[in-house]
Amino acid sequence: MIRAGALDEFGDTRTRQFWQAQHLVKTYSSIAEPDQGWLFAPPGLEQLVSVPLAEPTRLEKLQAETELLGFAVSGHPLELFPDVAWDSYCPVSRLSEFVGETVTTCGLVVEQRTHH
Repeated sequence: MIRAGALDEFGDTRTRQFWQAQHLVKTYSSIAEPDQGWLFAPPGLEQLVSVPLAEPTRLEKLQAETELLGFAVSGHPLELFPDVAWDSYCPVSRLSEFVGETVTTCGLVVEQRTHH
């Protein structure tokens, strides 16, 4: 969920949250009483990561979201394809300007249905 941005609103970066979660799992996963946890993080967790960590790029975030959820949450799905010629982008409303010309289009299949 951290990789998909579900905890972004809590303020820490995804990388920092990931390493904090790894620390919690490693330190507290072998509790003597199973199914018992804590409501608040144990003291000292805020000092866990004191060095700056590289945050994933926008493309890497979108790829992680797509891998985990099946679609990009924090951006447009076509941003996953950086080799799209965005400088020649033309919205559908302007296609009438290119009558008689060959126009290459791209899109994304969101849902496929078979009608009988």
